[in-house]
Amino acid sequence: MLALTAAAWLVALAGLLAVANRVHDDIPVLLAVKLPLLASHPDLIFGGDSRMLYQVDPRLAALWIGKPPASAVNIAYDAGEPLALLAVMRREGEVFRNAHVVVQRFAVVFNDGIRQAVFNPPDVVARLGVFEQMTTYLPLRVSTLIRFIREAFAARLESELHTARPVQSTGSLRPVLSR
Repeated sequence: MLALTAAAWLVALAGLLAVANRVHDDIPVLLAVKLPLLASHPDLIFGGDSRMLYQVDPRLAALWIGKPPASAVNIAYDAGEPLALLAVMRREGEVFRNAHVVVQRFAVVFNDGIRQAVFNPPDVVARLGVFEQMTTYLPLRVSTLIRFIREAFAARLESELHTARPVQSTGSLRPVLSR
C-alpha cells in the first residue's frame, strides 16, 4: 500500500510539473507588478535582487544625473533572477534599447551545482524536463519543485490579468538638493 501511495504521489507530481513547465513565464509576479514603471520610458533602469531594491533610490539617481525623477526606475525585487530580467529586456526591447541599465548580481546566484531551492530559481528549474527535475530534486529537495509549481502558476496568472497596480519606489529618501 505504501509503494502504491508513493507511486501515485510521483505520478501526480510529474503531472503537475509537466503542466507547470507549460505555463511557466520567466517573469515572476514580484517583477511583473513593477513593469508599469517602464511605461515612462526611463533613461536609467536598475534591476537585480534585494540589495539593489533596498539600497538604490532611483529618484536620487535621476537627480544626480540631472534628469527628472521619473527618468530612473528601480525594478529590482527580492531574490531577483538574471533570467527574469533578461526576459523583461527581451519583451520590452524598445524600452531598454535607449536606456542605461544597471544590474546588481550576488555571485552565489550563479549556480555551480548546488541543489538547494534558494540557489535554483524557478527560471533555472524550468529549463529542465520533468524527468530531470524529479531526479535532480527528489527526494530531499521537493520544496524546490513545489516552489517552482506555485510560482509558475502565479506568474502565468499575473501575465494573463495584465494588472497595472501602482508601484512606488522603495527608496525612503526624499532628496533635496540646493544649488
